[in-house]
Amino acid sequence: MAKERLAYFDNVKGVLIALVVIGHLLEPCAKLGAEALAGFKVLDFIYMFHMPLFIFVTGLFSKSVFKQGRFRAEVPLFYFAICFLMYTGLMVEKLCLGSEVSFNYLTLNGRIPWYLMVAGFYVLGVPFFARLKPSVAMGGGGLVISLLAGLVDGTNMFSASRAITFLPIFLAGFYLSPQAIVNQMKNELPGRHRLLMALSVGIVVIGFLFFQLCGPQKLEFFLTLFYGKGSYDDMLAASGLDLSVGVCMLLRLVSYGAVAAMGVALLALLPTRRVSLLTNAGARSLQVYVLHPFIYYALNTAKFTDWVFSALSPVEAVLLLALLGASIAVLLSSSGKPQQFFDWMKARIARWVDRQTPDARKARNTGGACS
Repeated sequence: MAKERLAYFDNVKGVLIALVVIGHLLEPCAKLGAEALAGFKVLDFIYMFHMPLFIFVTGLFSKSVFKQGRFRAEVPLFYFAICFLMYTGLMVEKLCLGSEVSFNYLTLNGRIPWYLMVAGFYVLGVPFFARLKPSVAMGGGGLVISLLAGLVDGTNMFSASRAITFLPIFLAGFYLSPQAIVNQMKNELPGRHRLLMALSVGIVVIGFLFFQLCGPQKLEFFLTLFYGKGSYDDMLAASGLDLSVGVCMLLRLVSYGAVAAMGVALLALLPTRRVSLLTNAGARSLQVYVLHPFIYYALNTAKFTDWVFSALSPVEAVLLLALLGASIAVLLSSSGKPQQFFDWMKARIARWVDRQTPDARKARNTGGACS
């Protein structure tokens, strides 16, 4: 059962990490104009749920931060260490590629490693979340705070805006059991499961068609709203839409429902058994997440996405970039060497943390003698 459970959530992460890579390849579409509008629409659709669901899965498994009654401080420290190493490497690459670079380790310049920073802060909060009732944490805490956060100016400092925006999604995962989800997916009666799959396909189609009907202004607005990029006033000013702040709050609340619907759809449609390429990509999703931006930055500097949309029809361009993104995810997950480095790094951090415990300090002060 344990292997099946792991394979199932690795399948989920495998799909999500492929969408992360595809989304980054499509990112330049936002600045290309009408010829790349189809790519922008697909980009917005992907961004509506792929990182929120990653954070949901992070919440699902963050309970393991407690081991034998001890808080594993090496987990958040590992997230922060990988975050800053990744950010430094990307900035060095951009310098080598001739781009202008402004280093800021506190804001990460709003770029890719933000997830690692946010995950680190979430895990630091686990001892506090564990003491709260789920209804209090999600309703009175996370949800209300995330809706009210848009009333004040957003900040990239420590990725605070995104951390607050996605907090209810992390908490939803934290208070659920991974095994209960697997059991639900495996033990559905055949008729009910077919109905759930049909509804899931319908949800995906409706969501995709919704974004196909949106113009550039609405697409940009929804993208910033989903990711908490600034205050409601800033979002409205940038989009030019004539909406009230109350409507913005309502739309953010609706976006959480959309994420939940897409999450259920994805969970229902994916197999619980091992699927080699998909499961491997999910099991090594961290190394794909860390390594793929180096390819993306190089392609972006060469204006690869611009060339694709100029050479092909919009549909062909999107399909090519989607295939390339999935291929990059599979390629980067084919070797376990980066994951071995991450495991070594986490073990080194854990040993350092252990040496900081009162018992370890006492042993050092007494020359290593233990009574």
